[in-house]
Order: sequence, then C-alpha cells, then structure tokens
Amino acid sequence: MADAARVREALRLHAREGEAFASDLAALSEEEWETPSTCPPWTVRLLAAHVARQVDSYINSVEQGLRGEEGAPEPRDQRARIMAEIAARGSAGIVAYLRETNDTFTGWFGGLSPEQLDTAGPHSHGPRTAAWFIEMRLAEMAFHRADLHQSLGRDGELDQQAARFLLPMLLEMNVPAIVRRDKTGGEGTYALAVRGEPGAVWRLAFGPGSLDVTPGAGDADATFEADASGIARMMYGRVTWQELEKDGRLSVSGSREAAEQFHTLFRGP
Repeated sequence: MADAARVREALRLHAREGEAFASDLAALSEEEWETPSTCPPWTVRLLAAHVARQVDSYINSVEQGLRGEEGAPEPRDQRARIMAEIAARGSAGIVAYLRETNDTFTGWFGGLSPEQLDTAGPHSHGPRTAAWFIEMRLAEMAFHRADLHQSLGRDGELDQQAARFLLPMLLEMNVPAIVRRDKTGGEGTYALAVRGEPGAVWRLAFGPGSLDVTPGAGDADATFEADASGIARMMYGRVTWQELEKDGRLSVSGSREAAEQFHTLFRGP
C-alpha cells in the first residue's frame, strides 16, 4: 500500500515547487518567454505549457485505472495540440492556468484513498500507480523549473530537498524503464551514493537493454558520490559526472576506466 506520509510530503513539495515555478514565470519579460529552452525544440513558453498540460493527462490516466480500464497513455499528437492551445493563452494566461492546474492536482490526488493511491493507470513506461504520478509530477515541476533557470542563463540547480526525496523513484523505477525503452545498457556495475548519508546508496547493474537497481551498498566497478541534486541531474541528462567532479561536487572511487563508460550505458531520458 502507498506510503501515506510519503504521499503527503510529495504533495507538499509539489505545491511549493509549483508556486515557485509560477512566480518565476510571472516575473519574465515577453522577450524571455520566447527564449529557446534547454529542452529543444521548445521555447520557454512551450516548456511552461508542457508543465501546465500534464495535470489533466495524469488525472485521466488514473481515472482509467479507477474505472478498471486498461486504457492508453495520451497520444503524442494530442499532447502537442494541447500544449499549443495553452501556449496561445498569452503569458499571464499561462501563469494563471499553471496555478489553477497546480491547485487541481493537489486537490484531486490529495483526495484519493490509500487504496486508490495504489490504482495503476496507463503511462508510456507501463502502468503506474496514482502515488507514482504524484511523485512524477513533482519531478517534472522541479526539473523543468531548473530548466527554465538554465535556459535564461541562471543557476539551473535542483532544490536539494526535492531531489533527495525523488531519488528512490527516479533511480528504482524511471531510470530502468528508460534503459529498456531506449535499448541502451551494456555491461557494468555502478554505485550512486548521496554524500553525507551512509545509507543512501543504490547499486546499478547494467545488461544489454536492461538495468537492475538495488537500494543499499554493494560491489560495483565504480562508485559516484555526490549531493542529491547532482545525482538526480546526472541521471536525468542535465549534467555529466565529469562536470560535477570538476566543480568539486562528485568523487569517483573504483575503476576510473569503468566510470568513463557510464554515460555510454545510460544517456538520460
């Protein structure tokens, strides 16, 4: 059964990140809205529209599960059409709609029972529970808020608290699904350790087109130790381990040769 305390924390962090994102957007000039984002081919305007669009899509997926339907994820062409419609609202309209959908998300998912939180709905990576959709929405909000800042030449750092909260879901569910989807992988074992937290370690064992992730310490060809934001950004393709090492935020132990192969085995989303 879904961890009720974890669900509450995810919703709290989402509300905080969501309002921060909306406030950041509200402060932009019209010129900044048209800046190319770090998520090509989107501009900042389309990046914001993408985040605002997600709420109806996530609710629809879980509603299909609640009705007992196998369902299907929202088609790509439909997502693109809805994004364009939201982007056409104008800057102030997008900000207002983002705040509205953030509130809708918190109210709808916050009202689910423990049993309903375990209900699975369709997603492109395979069926996912309502509790997962809550964490995924937080991840989208946090990462794309950082993308917004980086697109504008600002510090593109993830909030450390949100990053640390998200690591179990990102590493244990999302990253293996991405490897399977992209048919990457290969041969190699790695450990990811959160600096200053001896128990916060994950072992990644790659195979051809597969990845097994095990929480806890284990033998590995190479170990990366970094802060939570650094690990999350590295695993989601926002930064390389070499860049983090250069900035003094990551240390490598074990085989340096194996470490150099890491980004060929996993390239991010």
